[in-house]
Amino acid sequence: MSKDGVAFCLDSIDLTGDTTAIASLMSLSTTIPEIQKESGIFSFDLAWSDIQTFISSYFSPIGEPFWQ
Repeated sequence: MSKDGVAFCLDSIDLTGDTTAIASLMSLSTTIPEIQKESGIFSFDLAWSDIQTFISSYFSPIGEPFWQ
């Protein structure tokens, strides 16, 4: 779920593993021990429009982002 309430499905709420978010959003990296030991960039901290920018086209079998 995004910060602005848009539901979407990924393997994890931590966007650092499957997106390009880590490079440009390191300032948003936080540690939430109840979720995971390592710091991460969590979907609930970002608006849907921000998430769309960073989600890899890996999630679409035709190479296009799945939300188009």
